[in-house]
Amino acid sequence: MSLAVRKIWLSLLFLAFILVLCVPLLSIWFGDDKTRFPIRHLRIDSPFHQVTAEQIAALIQPELKRGIVMLDLTPLREKVLSHPWIKRVEIRKRWPDALQIVVQERRALARWGDNALLDEDGDIFAAPGAESMSGLARLSGPKEKRADVLAFYQAADPALRELGLPMTQAHFSSRGGLSVKLSSGAKIIVGREEINSRWQRLMDALPTLIGPENVRAGKHLQSVDLRYTNGMAITFRKPEPAPERGNTIGDDPSSADPALPDRRAPALAQMVEQP
Repeated sequence: MSLAVRKIWLSLLFLAFILVLCVPLLSIWFGDDKTRFPIRHLRIDSPFHQVTAEQIAALIQPELKRGIVMLDLTPLREKVLSHPWIKRVEIRKRWPDALQIVVQERRALARWGDNALLDEDGDIFAAPGAESMSGLARLSGPKEKRADVLAFYQAADPALRELGLPMTQAHFSSRGGLSVKLSSGAKIIVGREEINSRWQRLMDALPTLIGPENVRAGKHLQSVDLRYTNGMAITFRKPEPAPERGNTIGDDPSSADPALPDRRAPALAQMVEQP
């Protein structure tokens, strides 16, 4: 047998040997048995607040039966993202038998309207347990205005909190007018124009408006209208005075002199002009 023929036979034998080894491996990888190389370890990483690792594992448990080789990560991501509190997810296969999932929860920054929540990116979502969450301001307005009202809230609320008057409501009307309500119940009408400069005018005056002199006088801020060129219209409310006691036991309040003036102090409205 010539050297050339011998080389050909050796090459054919080598190829046959390779095929004998590869066919079983290919049947394992691409065969009908999708449970080969089962996933034995599942790691879920997140600073959990609204969801738990057990809840996420329950969402994807049916998919994990496929084994790590045949596991398609795309539907797995969709399953995790179907949870309303999950904002982002990354999933990685860790050979030979582990799966790592990293999730990022949504952070509810405020309420949107009556039933929805607003996250820090301005996305509106609905989630279980939202109705029991306290301390969230209620923002509202046309959907196309939600970025504006969120930006205003994020910029204005920290300074209000330093004064002990966090914002509880902010609303943009369909015409673009802004109104705000504080935790004290005071209502602020900002209007549509020069919102930033008008608001700064309020913040410059607010420490005085809620200052100790007004508090000692029983004057509590009720409303501020900022729709003026160089000033603002301010309304204070006073607490109702305690009813006077009769000199005789069993005085009939219906016998009071109808000519006496009403003792309830009306709201005091005043205009504050700034130079």
